[in-house]
Amino acid sequence: ARIGAINSSFDDITVRLSKGELSPAIKALNELSASLLPSESDINGCLAAWSLSVQFSPDHVQLDSPNAAIVLTGMYPIESRSPITLWTELSAQGTAPLSIKPQMHKLPASTSTVAIIRLPLAPVFTKGADMALVNVAFWAEEPVESRQFLFSRSDPAVLTRPMDERLKQLRTNRNMDAAYTRSLAICKERVDLFSLPRNPERSAQFLLNIPHHQSEIRHELKLLTSGLNPYRDKGGDFYRPLIPSSGAAPIPCRIYFPAELVRGHDGFPLVITLCDSGGDESIFFNLGDGEIKRLANQHQLIVVSPLPSDRIATPSALDEIISQLVADYAVDTSRIYLIGHGSGARLAATLAQNASSKLAGVVCFSTPDCLADTRAPIAPMLLFGGDLDRITPPPKTAKQVKPLRDSGLPIEFRQIKNYGHTLIVGAKLNDAIDWLMLKKLGSAPANP
Repeated sequence: ARIGAINSSFDDITVRLSKGELSPAIKALNELSASLLPSESDINGCLAAWSLSVQFSPDHVQLDSPNAAIVLTGMYPIESRSPITLWTELSAQGTAPLSIKPQMHKLPASTSTVAIIRLPLAPVFTKGADMALVNVAFWAEEPVESRQFLFSRSDPAVLTRPMDERLKQLRTNRNMDAAYTRSLAICKERVDLFSLPRNPERSAQFLLNIPHHQSEIRHELKLLTSGLNPYRDKGGDFYRPLIPSSGAAPIPCRIYFPAELVRGHDGFPLVITLCDSGGDESIFFNLGDGEIKRLANQHQLIVVSPLPSDRIATPSALDEIISQLVADYAVDTSRIYLIGHGSGARLAATLAQNASSKLAGVVCFSTPDCLADTRAPIAPMLLFGGDLDRITPPPKTAKQVKPLRDSGLPIEFRQIKNYGHTLIVGAKLNDAIDWLMLKKLGSAPANP
């Protein structure tokens, strides 16, 4: 019963987010999270810490900005019958690492406290430095909320300019083939993740581990200078855009390739994930605290998560995604799979029919009303639906699946008790991967 209540609450939050009701949705999510904390926890303190958003004063802070500060501002009022204690800590990496010991902040008891905490940046800005990487942490108790920000002096391109200049020099090489040209374009997009001010529509800029990314870019430029492709068999979890051959804008994408996998292998299965509307290329990687990566390690998978859009809903677009991955990794092309959720499931279901010759299996979570026109041939499909899903009710899905299955199409629907639209993905991702691992192009078609 508790799992069902949590799922229903989470779906209510999802609906609020889809309507643009950001603050109420975040408040509801935080209250749901607080309800799962141990009884001895400082609930009000955690709610206050979780309510904070990071803002800057002035809006675009530079190292020479007078009175520069980070301002932690509550996104909604906090109700508390007793004073709330919050802690903050600033640290920075620049010419010399600097840190300020944790500071305590008292919020008064109130029925409508909106937290506002101003943290001057001057104490952690090294005099004369061109850049500073600042980490701000704030908490009531565990878990600590932490954010990382890169500031420059007067020129926001101080970090990217030398990288851009090196790429420009490399592009003058007249002996470049298509693969090398694509590698340069990928590197350019990865360099642009450092751009200031950051683009609110580009989540990768906010999720970036800046020192790690900076080290990776330097290594990639070194390999490119030697005429090598730095993305060939590149392991780990990283942002790597897909570069359309048409010259269209790059497609944001995140890739995970287990670093311990043996290079030169005959071929690894490729799983392409497509998230629901409002999500981005990082959603599947963060579900269940990185469950998709754990499963990739277990089953030796390559996982690719492009930003879902109509741009990738055609067979030709899928072909291009596959060809770019095949160029850089040992992909078993008989074991290419799709996993979609919500609107991403709609895209996956479309490709299951339109690109059936390329896909060994397709899993759809919380599938919208999109199966009525499905005709053979299709890739084998497994659909999951939560019985509490009010966004894409499972009875509609079951009604569409039955005649398709009765006609012999390889499609199955599983209705999951006590789950709704969103949390079902994390709960059944393991089952989805297990099912996909049994599928391979060329095997005898049969109802799952």
